[in-house]
Amino acid sequence: VEHVGVGRHREAAVGEQRVERGLVRDGVAVAQREVPVVELERGAGAVNVLQILGERPLFDWQAISVVSSEAAFFGMLERMVERFVDTVIDIRRVVDWAESQPEVDPDRIALVGFSMGALVASVALANEPRLAAGILVLGGADPHEILSACGHEIADARERILAGLGWSVERFKRALEPPLARINPARFAGMADPSRVLIIEAGADTCVPKTARDRLW
Repeated sequence: VEHVGVGRHREAAVGEQRVERGLVRDGVAVAQREVPVVELERGAGAVNVLQILGERPLFDWQAISVVSSEAAFFGMLERMVERFVDTVIDIRRVVDWAESQPEVDPDRIALVGFSMGALVASVALANEPRLAAGILVLGGADPHEILSACGHEIADARERILAGLGWSVERFKRALEPPLARINPARFAGMADPSRVLIIEAGADTCVPKTARDRLW
C-alpha cells in the first residue's frame, strides 16, 4: 500500500489495467501486472500485483502544520484517522474484488506495505482473515511515538505545530496518543499469525524509533 500526495498521482503504466474508481474510495487501484517470481524450492511462477495509490496522503502535514488552535488540530487529526480507517476498509474491498478474479488464487492473497503503508497493512492483516500473508517494510507500532520522533517533512511540520500551539515534544506525543490509539497496530496484537508475516526494518531508521519497531513484533 503506497500513498502519494496530490500532484503525484500517475496514470496506469503499460501492462496494467485500471480498476473502476468505485472499488477504492478516494483513491484509485492500479492492477494487474504479472511479475516473474524468483525461482523457489517449489518452482517458479508469477504473481498478480495490485498497487493501491491514494490521491492524498493519509496525514496531510502541510495542512495540519498551520492550525491556529488545539481544537483545529484535533479536528484535523480525527479526519486523518478516518482516512486511515477508510484505507483499511478499502483494502478489504480489494480482497473482495480479487477473490472474484479467475486468475487469482483466493487462498494466496497477500499484502505489502511500506512506511505508513506498513502501519495500514498491519492493521488490515489483523482484521482481514482472507489475507494469507503480509510483508511490513519500515513500519512500526505506536504511531504517536513515530510522529513525535520522525525526521524528514514530518519534523518540519511538527516544529511548526509546536511553535503555533506552544507545545513541547512531550506534550505533542501525549496529545497524539488517545486519537491514534484506534489505529495503533499494537492494539491488534495476537490477531495475525506471525508465521505469515515478514517484517523488514532498517538498522539506522531516521523515522521509526526502535521502541516502535520492537512493539510491532
